[in-house]
Amino acid sequence: MIRTRHPRRNAVVVAVAATAIATAWVGWDYRRRPVIVLGPMVQQVTTDGFALFGQVHPDRAVEVTLRGRDPENPSGPVDGPGLSSGWVSAQGGGRFIATFAGMEPGRTYEYEIRCGGQPLARHAVRTAPPGPRALRFVAFGDSGTGGWSQYRLARVMEQYRPDFLLHTGDLIYPRGRIEGFPNKFFRPYGRMLAEIPMYACLGNHEYKLKGVDPVAEAFVFPPNGPAGQPPERNYWFDYADARFVAIDSNNDEWFFRDVAAPWLDEVLRAAGDRWKIVFFHEPVYTQGRYPPAVKLLRTIVPVMERHGVELVLCGHNHMFERTHPIRDGRIAEPGEGTVYVTTGAGGANLAEVRLPMPDTIAVWNDRQHSFTLADLAPDIIVLRQIGESGLLIDEYHVRRWASDRGEK
Repeated sequence: MIRTRHPRRNAVVVAVAATAIATAWVGWDYRRRPVIVLGPMVQQVTTDGFALFGQVHPDRAVEVTLRGRDPENPSGPVDGPGLSSGWVSAQGGGRFIATFAGMEPGRTYEYEIRCGGQPLARHAVRTAPPGPRALRFVAFGDSGTGGWSQYRLARVMEQYRPDFLLHTGDLIYPRGRIEGFPNKFFRPYGRMLAEIPMYACLGNHEYKLKGVDPVAEAFVFPPNGPAGQPPERNYWFDYADARFVAIDSNNDEWFFRDVAAPWLDEVLRAAGDRWKIVFFHEPVYTQGRYPPAVKLLRTIVPVMERHGVELVLCGHNHMFERTHPIRDGRIAEPGEGTVYVTTGAGGANLAEVRLPMPDTIAVWNDRQHSFTLADLAPDIIVLRQIGESGLLIDEYHVRRWASDRGEK
Protein backbone atom coordinates (compact mmCIF):
# COMPACT_ATOMS: atom_id res chain seq x y z
CA MET A 1 0.00 0.00 0.00
CA ILE A 2 1.39 3.37 -1.00
CA ARG A 3 0.40 6.52 0.68
CA THR A 4 1.54 9.65 -1.02
CA ARG A 5 1.32 13.22 -0.25
CA HIS A 6 0.89 13.41 -3.38
CA PRO A 7 46.80 -15.85 -15.35
CA ARG A 8 48.75 -17.76 -18.36
CA ARG A 9 48.81 -17.80 -14.50
CA ASN A 10 51.41 -15.88 -12.57
CA ALA A 11 49.15 -15.81 -9.58
CA VAL A 12 49.32 -14.41 -6.13
CA VAL A 13 49.11 -17.24 -3.63
CA VAL A 14 49.04 -16.81 0.10
CA ALA A 15 48.33 -19.07 3.03
CA VAL A 16 46.24 -18.17 6.00
CA ALA A 17 46.07 -20.23 9.14
CA ALA A 18 42.50 -20.73 10.21
CA THR A 19 41.77 -21.79 13.74
CA ALA A 20 39.03 -24.12 14.88
CA ILE A 21 35.51 -22.86 15.24
CA ALA A 22 32.94 -23.76 17.84
CA THR A 23 30.69 -26.54 16.59
CA ALA A 24 27.55 -25.29 18.28
CA TRP A 25 26.41 -23.34 15.24
CA VAL A 26 28.53 -24.66 12.34
CA GLY A 27 27.66 -27.62 10.16
CA TRP A 28 30.27 -30.32 9.58
CA ASP A 29 31.13 -31.90 6.27
CA TYR A 30 30.40 -35.60 6.83
CA ARG A 31 33.88 -36.55 5.56
CA ARG A 32 35.46 -33.82 7.71
CA ARG A 33 36.66 -32.03 4.62
CA PRO A 34 37.34 -28.31 5.05
CA VAL A 35 34.42 -26.05 4.25
CA ILE A 36 33.76 -22.33 4.23
CA VAL A 37 31.19 -21.74 6.91
CA LEU A 38 30.95 -17.95 6.63
CA GLY A 39 31.61 -15.96 3.49
CA PRO A 40 33.49 -15.38 1.41
CA MET A 41 32.68 -11.69 1.64
CA VAL A 42 34.30 -8.97 -0.44
CA GLN A 43 35.02 -5.77 1.49
CA GLN A 44 36.34 -2.26 0.97
CA VAL A 45 36.74 -2.30 -2.81
CA THR A 46 38.99 0.52 -4.02
CA THR A 47 40.51 1.42 -7.38
CA ASP A 48 43.55 -0.78 -6.68
CA GLY A 49 42.44 -3.50 -4.30
CA PHE A 50 39.95 -5.08 -1.96
CA ALA A 51 39.66 -7.06 1.27
CA LEU A 52 38.23 -10.54 1.67
CA PHE A 53 36.61 -12.07 4.75
CA GLY A 54 35.98 -15.76 5.28
CA GLN A 55 35.72 -18.45 7.90
CA VAL A 56 36.76 -22.07 7.45
CA HIS A 57 36.23 -25.29 9.40
CA PRO A 58 38.00 -27.39 10.56
CA ASP A 59 41.42 -25.87 11.27
CA ARG A 60 43.31 -25.84 7.97
CA ALA A 61 45.67 -23.63 5.95
CA VAL A 62 43.81 -21.71 3.25
CA GLU A 63 45.34 -20.89 -0.12
CA VAL A 64 43.98 -18.02 -2.20
CA THR A 65 44.76 -17.39 -5.87
CA LEU A 66 44.06 -14.08 -7.59
CA ARG A 67 44.23 -13.46 -11.32
CA GLY A 68 43.01 -10.82 -13.71
CA ARG A 69 40.57 -11.23 -16.54
CA ASP A 70 41.36 -9.90 -19.99
CA PRO A 71 38.89 -7.07 -20.73
CA GLU A 72 38.74 -8.33 -24.33
CA ASN A 73 38.15 -11.90 -23.19
CA PRO A 74 36.46 -11.82 -19.77
CA SER A 75 36.04 -15.59 -19.60
CA GLY A 76 39.79 -16.21 -20.00
CA PRO A 77 42.10 -15.58 -17.01
CA VAL A 78 45.37 -13.74 -17.69
CA ASP A 79 48.18 -12.19 -15.72
CA GLY A 80 47.41 -9.35 -13.37
CA PRO A 81 50.42 -7.01 -13.57
CA GLY A 82 51.78 -5.63 -10.33
CA LEU A 83 49.57 -7.69 -8.05
CA SER A 84 50.56 -7.81 -4.42
CA SER A 85 48.84 -8.91 -1.27
CA GLY A 86 49.04 -8.41 2.45
CA TRP A 87 47.17 -10.77 4.71
CA VAL A 88 45.99 -10.42 8.27
CA SER A 89 44.54 -13.41 10.07
CA ALA A 90 41.90 -12.52 12.63
CA GLN A 91 42.31 -14.09 16.05
CA GLY A 92 40.19 -17.09 16.88
CA GLY A 93 37.05 -18.52 15.42
CA GLY A 94 38.61 -19.69 12.17
CA ARG A 95 38.09 -16.26 10.64
CA PHE A 96 40.55 -14.62 8.25
CA ILE A 97 40.65 -11.22 6.65
CA ALA A 98 42.77 -10.73 3.54
CA THR A 99 43.76 -7.58 1.67
CA PHE A 100 44.94 -7.19 -1.92
CA ALA A 101 46.58 -4.15 -3.51
CA GLY A 102 48.36 -3.18 -6.72
CA MET A 103 45.39 -3.96 -8.96
CA GLU A 104 44.09 -1.98 -11.93
CA PRO A 105 41.07 0.34 -11.63
CA GLY A 106 37.77 -0.83 -13.05
CA ARG A 107 39.03 -4.32 -13.89
CA THR A 108 37.52 -7.69 -13.05
CA TYR A 109 39.59 -10.22 -11.13
CA GLU A 110 38.90 -13.80 -10.19
CA TYR A 111 39.84 -15.19 -6.81
CA GLU A 112 39.86 -18.83 -5.76
CA ILE A 113 40.01 -20.19 -2.22
CA ARG A 114 41.59 -23.63 -1.88
CA CYS A 115 42.53 -25.91 0.98
CA GLY A 116 44.87 -28.87 0.52
CA GLY A 117 44.36 -28.66 -3.23
CA GLN A 118 40.59 -28.74 -2.88
CA PRO A 119 38.74 -25.73 -4.31
CA LEU A 120 36.36 -24.20 -1.79
CA ALA A 121 35.10 -21.12 -3.63
CA ARG A 122 35.69 -19.16 -6.82
CA HIS A 123 34.23 -15.74 -7.53
CA ALA A 124 34.90 -12.52 -9.42
CA VAL A 125 35.33 -9.00 -8.07
CA ARG A 126 35.64 -5.72 -9.93
CA THR A 127 37.81 -2.89 -8.63
CA ALA A 128 36.32 0.58 -8.36
CA PRO A 129 36.45 2.80 -11.45
CA PRO A 130 39.23 5.40 -11.76
CA GLY A 131 36.91 8.39 -11.97
CA PRO A 132 33.34 9.56 -12.50
CA ARG A 133 31.02 7.05 -14.09
CA ALA A 134 27.55 5.66 -13.58
CA LEU A 135 27.10 3.99 -10.21
CA ARG A 136 24.37 1.77 -8.81
CA PHE A 137 23.93 0.72 -5.20
CA VAL A 138 21.24 -0.84 -3.05
CA ALA A 139 20.43 0.53 0.41
CA PHE A 140 18.32 -1.07 3.12
CA GLY A 141 18.27 -1.67 6.86
CA ASP A 142 16.66 -3.50 9.75
CA SER A 143 16.93 -6.80 7.92
CA GLY A 144 18.44 -9.58 9.99
CA THR A 145 15.53 -11.78 11.01
CA GLY A 146 16.10 -14.77 8.72
CA GLY A 147 12.47 -14.52 7.62
CA TRP A 148 10.98 -15.08 4.18
CA SER A 149 10.66 -11.38 3.41
CA GLN A 150 14.38 -10.86 3.95
CA TYR A 151 15.21 -13.72 1.59
CA ARG A 152 12.74 -12.59 -1.06
CA LEU A 153 14.12 -9.06 -0.99
CA ALA A 154 17.65 -10.41 -1.41
CA ARG A 155 16.63 -12.31 -4.55
CA VAL A 156 15.11 -9.14 -6.01
CA MET A 157 18.22 -7.11 -5.15
CA GLU A 158 20.41 -9.57 -7.07
CA GLN A 159 18.50 -8.90 -10.26
CA TYR A 160 19.66 -5.28 -10.32
CA ARG A 161 23.40 -6.15 -10.14
CA PRO A 162 24.48 -3.24 -7.91
CA ASP A 163 28.08 -2.12 -7.49
CA PHE A 164 27.74 -2.43 -3.73
CA LEU A 165 25.27 -2.72 -0.86
CA LEU A 166 24.72 -0.11 1.81
CA HIS A 167 23.16 -1.14 5.12
CA THR A 168 21.60 1.36 7.52
CA GLY A 169 21.96 -0.79 10.64
CA ASP A 170 20.39 -3.64 12.62
CA LEU A 171 22.00 -6.46 10.66
CA ILE A 172 21.19 -9.28 13.10
CA TYR A 173 18.17 -9.55 15.38
CA PRO A 174 17.59 -9.61 18.23
CA ARG A 175 20.99 -8.99 19.83
CA GLY A 176 23.57 -8.94 17.04
CA ARG A 177 25.07 -12.32 17.98
CA ILE A 178 27.68 -13.86 15.70
CA GLU A 179 25.63 -17.07 15.77
CA GLY A 180 22.99 -15.27 13.72
CA PHE A 181 25.27 -14.45 10.80
CA PRO A 182 24.84 -17.72 8.84
CA ASN A 183 21.04 -17.71 8.49
CA LYS A 184 20.33 -14.01 8.91
CA PHE A 185 23.11 -12.52 6.80
CA PHE A 186 25.29 -14.81 4.70
CA ARG A 187 22.59 -17.10 3.35
CA PRO A 188 20.27 -14.39 2.07
CA TYR A 189 23.03 -12.13 0.69
CA GLY A 190 25.88 -14.61 0.15
CA ARG A 191 25.86 -14.63 -3.65
CA MET A 192 26.17 -10.86 -3.72
CA LEU A 193 28.63 -10.58 -0.82
CA ALA A 194 31.07 -12.94 -2.57
CA GLU A 195 31.50 -10.40 -5.39
CA ILE A 196 30.48 -6.93 -4.21
CA PRO A 197 31.11 -5.12 -0.92
CA MET A 198 28.67 -4.09 1.74
CA TYR A 199 29.14 -0.90 3.73
CA ALA A 200 27.17 -0.67 6.95
CA CYS A 201 26.56 1.65 9.84
CA LEU A 202 25.75 0.36 13.30
CA GLY A 203 22.19 0.10 14.55
CA ASN A 204 20.96 -0.13 18.10
CA HIS A 205 20.73 -3.93 17.91
CA GLU A 206 24.48 -4.07 17.22
CA TYR A 207 24.91 -2.72 20.77
CA LYS A 208 22.76 -5.26 22.59
CA LEU A 209 25.77 -7.40 23.57
CA LYS A 210 27.97 -5.35 25.86
CA GLY A 211 31.68 -5.75 25.22
CA VAL A 212 31.10 -7.82 22.08
CA ASP A 213 31.35 -6.44 18.55
CA PRO A 214 30.58 -9.20 16.02
CA VAL A 215 30.28 -6.66 13.20
CA ALA A 216 33.88 -5.58 13.75
CA GLU A 217 34.98 -9.22 13.47
CA ALA A 218 33.39 -9.71 10.05
CA PHE A 219 33.66 -6.32 8.37
CA VAL A 220 36.59 -4.27 7.11
CA PHE A 221 35.70 -0.59 6.94
CA PRO A 222 38.07 2.34 6.28
CA PRO A 223 39.86 3.37 9.52
CA ASN A 224 39.42 7.08 8.83
CA GLY A 225 36.98 8.12 11.54
CA PRO A 226 37.44 10.75 14.24
CA ALA A 227 40.79 10.61 16.02
CA GLY A 228 40.76 8.83 19.35
CA GLN A 229 37.49 7.00 18.69
CA PRO A 230 36.87 3.27 18.15
CA PRO A 231 37.84 2.52 14.54
CA GLU A 232 35.44 1.75 11.69
CA ARG A 233 32.28 2.99 13.41
CA ASN A 234 32.38 6.35 11.68
CA TYR A 235 34.09 6.34 8.30
CA TRP A 236 33.95 7.57 4.72
CA PHE A 237 34.79 6.23 1.28
CA ASP A 238 34.73 7.44 -2.31
CA TYR A 239 33.29 5.44 -5.17
CA ALA A 240 33.05 6.79 -8.71
CA ASP A 241 31.80 10.38 -8.40
CA ALA A 242 30.41 10.17 -4.86
CA ARG A 243 31.56 10.44 -1.28
CA PHE A 244 29.75 8.27 1.25
CA VAL A 245 29.93 8.92 4.99
CA ALA A 246 28.80 6.48 7.70
CA ILE A 247 27.93 7.80 11.15
CA ASP A 248 27.29 5.74 14.27
CA SER A 249 24.12 7.25 15.69
CA ASN A 250 24.39 5.27 18.95
CA ASN A 251 25.98 8.14 20.86
CA ASP A 252 24.94 11.05 23.03
CA GLU A 253 24.49 14.58 21.75
CA TRP A 254 27.82 15.79 23.16
CA PHE A 255 29.63 13.25 20.95
CA PHE A 256 27.98 14.53 17.80
CA ARG A 257 28.55 18.16 18.77
CA ASP A 258 32.18 17.87 19.89
CA VAL A 259 33.53 14.91 17.90
CA ALA A 260 31.41 13.79 14.96
CA ALA A 261 30.34 17.20 13.63
CA PRO A 262 33.88 18.68 13.35
CA TRP A 263 35.10 15.46 11.71
CA LEU A 264 32.15 15.43 9.30
CA ASP A 265 32.78 19.08 8.47
CA GLU A 266 36.32 18.24 7.31
CA VAL A 267 35.27 15.12 5.41
CA LEU A 268 32.53 16.91 3.48
CA ARG A 269 34.66 19.97 2.77
CA ALA A 270 37.32 17.72 1.22
CA ALA A 271 34.74 15.99 -0.98
CA GLY A 272 34.77 18.85 -3.48
CA ASP A 273 32.20 18.54 -6.25
CA ARG A 274 31.39 14.89 -5.63
CA TRP A 275 27.92 13.73 -4.76
CA LYS A 276 27.64 13.67 -0.97
CA ILE A 277 25.65 10.85 0.65
CA VAL A 278 25.48 10.26 4.40
CA PHE A 279 23.97 7.23 6.15
CA PHE A 280 23.21 6.48 9.78
CA HIS A 281 20.66 4.41 11.67
CA GLU A 282 18.31 6.80 13.47
CA PRO A 283 16.30 9.06 11.13
CA VAL A 284 15.91 12.79 11.67
CA TYR A 285 12.83 13.30 9.49
CA THR A 286 10.36 10.52 10.23
CA GLN A 287 6.87 9.81 11.47
CA GLY A 288 7.37 6.20 12.45
CA ARG A 289 7.28 4.30 15.71
CA TYR A 290 10.48 5.98 16.90
CA PRO A 291 10.57 9.79 16.92
CA PRO A 292 13.14 11.88 15.04
CA ALA A 293 16.69 11.86 16.44
CA VAL A 294 16.81 15.41 17.76
CA LYS A 295 20.45 14.99 18.81
CA LEU A 296 21.37 14.57 15.13
CA LEU A 297 18.99 17.26 13.96
CA ARG A 298 20.76 19.78 16.18
CA THR A 299 24.35 18.77 15.48
CA ILE A 300 24.80 16.83 12.23
CA VAL A 301 22.10 18.26 9.96
CA PRO A 302 23.54 21.83 9.98
CA VAL A 303 26.91 20.45 8.85
CA MET A 304 25.31 18.44 6.06
CA GLU A 305 23.32 21.43 4.84
CA ARG A 306 26.37 23.69 4.95
CA HIS A 307 28.22 21.35 2.59
CA GLY A 308 25.31 20.42 0.36
CA VAL A 309 24.67 16.78 1.19
CA GLU A 310 22.17 15.62 -1.41
CA LEU A 311 20.96 12.36 0.15
CA VAL A 312 20.68 10.91 3.67
CA LEU A 313 19.77 7.23 4.20
CA CYS A 314 18.53 5.88 7.53
CA GLY A 315 16.68 2.93 9.06
CA HIS A 316 15.43 2.22 12.60
CA ASN A 317 11.75 2.70 11.74
CA HIS A 318 10.60 -0.44 9.91
CA MET A 319 9.03 1.24 6.91
CA PHE A 320 9.84 3.43 3.93
CA GLU A 321 9.69 7.21 3.95
CA ARG A 322 11.04 9.85 1.56
CA THR A 323 11.02 13.54 2.19
CA HIS A 324 10.91 16.48 -0.13
CA PRO A 325 14.24 18.34 -0.35
CA ILE A 326 14.65 19.98 3.06
CA ARG A 327 16.68 22.94 4.24
CA ASP A 328 16.40 24.71 7.59
CA GLY A 329 13.55 22.38 8.50
CA ARG A 330 11.39 23.47 5.58
CA ILE A 331 10.62 22.14 2.10
CA ALA A 332 13.11 23.47 -0.44
CA GLU A 333 13.28 23.53 -4.21
CA PRO A 334 15.09 20.65 -5.97
CA GLY A 335 18.83 21.31 -5.83
CA GLU A 336 18.46 23.48 -2.75
CA GLY A 337 17.97 20.90 -0.01
CA THR A 338 18.66 17.40 1.28
CA VAL A 339 16.44 14.40 0.58
CA TYR A 340 16.02 12.03 3.54
CA VAL A 341 15.05 8.38 3.03
CA THR A 342 14.08 5.96 5.77
CA THR A 343 14.69 2.52 4.27
CA GLY A 344 14.10 0.34 7.32
CA ALA A 345 11.80 -2.22 5.70
CA GLY A 346 14.58 -4.71 4.96
CA GLY A 347 13.06 -7.75 6.67
CA ALA A 348 12.06 -7.06 10.26
CA ASN A 349 8.41 -6.78 11.25
CA LEU A 350 6.88 -3.69 9.71
CA ALA A 351 5.67 -0.84 11.92
CA GLU A 352 2.92 1.64 11.11
CA VAL A 353 3.43 5.33 10.59
CA ARG A 354 1.96 7.83 13.04
CA LEU A 355 -0.63 9.98 11.35
CA PRO A 356 -1.01 12.76 10.44
CA MET A 357 2.15 13.01 8.36
CA PRO A 358 4.08 16.30 8.30
CA ASP A 359 4.33 18.21 5.04
CA THR A 360 8.06 17.48 4.77
CA ILE A 361 7.42 13.77 4.10
CA ALA A 362 6.38 13.25 0.49
CA VAL A 363 5.85 9.47 0.29
CA TRP A 364 5.64 6.59 2.74
CA ASN A 365 4.84 2.91 2.76
CA ASP A 366 4.39 0.80 5.88
CA ARG A 367 2.67 -2.20 4.28
CA GLN A 368 5.46 -4.06 2.48
CA HIS A 369 9.15 -4.81 2.85
CA SER A 370 11.36 -2.93 0.43
CA PHE A 371 14.82 -1.59 -0.43
CA THR A 372 16.21 1.54 -2.07
CA LEU A 373 17.84 1.33 -5.51
CA ALA A 374 20.02 4.33 -6.38
CA ASP A 375 21.47 5.11 -9.81
CA LEU A 376 23.99 7.96 -9.88
CA ALA A 377 24.68 9.97 -13.03
CA PRO A 378 26.65 13.24 -13.36
CA ASP A 379 23.73 15.51 -12.49
CA ILE A 380 21.03 13.31 -11.03
CA ILE A 381 20.39 10.43 -8.64
CA VAL A 382 17.45 8.26 -9.59
CA LEU A 383 15.96 6.76 -6.45
CA ARG A 384 13.58 3.81 -6.69
CA GLN A 385 11.94 2.00 -3.82
CA ILE A 386 11.41 -1.65 -4.77
CA GLY A 387 9.07 -4.00 -2.89
CA GLU A 388 9.65 -7.69 -2.22
CA SER A 389 7.34 -8.53 -5.11
CA GLY A 390 9.69 -6.61 -7.40
CA LEU A 391 7.15 -3.86 -8.05
CA LEU A 392 8.01 -0.17 -7.93
CA ILE A 393 6.80 1.69 -4.85
CA ASP A 394 8.31 5.12 -5.51
CA GLU A 395 10.63 6.90 -7.92
CA TYR A 396 12.27 10.26 -7.36
CA HIS A 397 15.10 12.25 -8.96
CA VAL A 398 17.58 13.90 -6.60
CA ARG A 399 19.41 16.90 -8.03
CA ARG A 400 22.78 18.32 -7.05
CA TRP A 401 22.86 21.18 -4.62
CA ALA A 402 23.22 24.58 -6.25
CA SER A 403 26.69 26.12 -5.95
CA ASP A 404 25.36 29.20 -4.13
CA ARG A 405 24.21 27.36 -0.99
CA GLY A 406 26.14 29.68 1.29
CA GLU A 407 28.82 27.24 2.41
CA LYS A 408 31.05 28.65 5.13
